[in-house]
Amino acid sequence: MGNLIEEELVALKDVPSLLPRRQDKPISYTTVYRWTRYGLSGTVLESIRIGGSKFTSVEAISRFIRALSACPNECTRPQVDTAAAIRAGEKLKEMGIY
Repeated sequence: MGNLIEEELVALKDVPSLLPRRQDKPISYTTVYRWTRYGLSGTVLESIRIGGSKFTSVEAISRFIRALSACPNECTRPQVDTAAAIRAGEKLKEMGIY
């Protein structure tokens, strides 16, 4: 994790223009905002608030992309035992909870 204040700051609203387009559609500001708030695949885009605006840095964007590229979605999501989940659902139905 870097020190955003010492890095090249970019307003969150400008981040979509820095990223490659996906299927001829730019990534939306809302998506970038969600990355700073909730993350993606367990990785959060670092950001700071200055006054009423949120900023990130070019370096933070690079770290975010590298972290996502280093670990495909499968390695951050827990494996679900489908049979156990079905049994649990059936048990809840028997108990009248579900």
